[in-house]
Amino acid sequence: MSVFPLVAVIFWGLSYVAIKVALDYLSPTELVLARFILATPTLGALVLLRGKSFKIKGPLLKPALYLALSGLIVYAHFWIMAEGLKTTTANNGAWILATAPVFILLLSVLTIKERINIVQGAGMAVAAIGVVFLISKGDLTSIEWIKSTGDMLMVVNCATWAIYTVVTRKVTESVDPLVATFYTSAIAFLIFAPFGFGSGAIDAYLSLDLRAISVVVFLGVGCLALAFWMWAKGVQEIGATRAGAYLYIEPLFTVVAAYLVLGEGITWVLAGAAILITIGVYLAEHIGPGKFAAAISPEKLSPPS
Repeated sequence: MSVFPLVAVIFWGLSYVAIKVALDYLSPTELVLARFILATPTLGALVLLRGKSFKIKGPLLKPALYLALSGLIVYAHFWIMAEGLKTTTANNGAWILATAPVFILLLSVLTIKERINIVQGAGMAVAAIGVVFLISKGDLTSIEWIKSTGDMLMVVNCATWAIYTVVTRKVTESVDPLVATFYTSAIAFLIFAPFGFGSGAIDAYLSLDLRAISVVVFLGVGCLALAFWMWAKGVQEIGATRAGAYLYIEPLFTVVAAYLVLGEGITWVLAGAAILITIGVYLAEHIGPGKFAAAISPEKLSPPS
């Protein structure tokens, strides 16, 4: 057992609860901007401490374009996540986003002509049923769940992470993953800072109390920067495959924290949906991976939290 990937998934599992708490103080735009303000210098410091080079290998134009695109997408991803968590539960958010690998597989089918087998297709179907079961609160005969704006935004969030994954895979061909994350964070901050500051973000930050500050620092420094470093360290220590297994327990930390901090109940519907989603994602992700394995390699990615 390695402590590094375990601590990383604890950070990411708790992030859904932290976002719910932070939204009591900040708007989604203010919160996401604060996360990148804190994450960018922390990531830069980690790059220096690990002896990495900020230099991009080979011609600059292509990776620079991909980095700019990844900055736009990752900001949109975190903004949609925060907006969705305003009206859905932390548990729903965590378990819906646990299906992100299924969306990456779908995108791989469309972009790199990945072929899926019957087992993978069944896994995708099982994961989809799990999500519907969760959102509908166990009533599969009703279609009222379609009106659940927060849950639908979390589903969209899976798609944005799939796109980000494919774009980032291109970047990491010429840039170290940690360095790429630094550039992505910096670009996201530089592009969207004018919008945040122009809408009164500074006043909102100055009015935060100690509890709110600690939560925002946890999300920016902990979940966006330190957790990524710990994840990379864990992959280096025990390998990508073994480290990837830790991702399956990430939502469990959300369940416990949501119960203790937010009072979200642990119901049979949540348990049933969790089982379906976990089985479905495992089948889709691990049976006959092909090119898909390279697209979602834990060496190159961090979870969407």
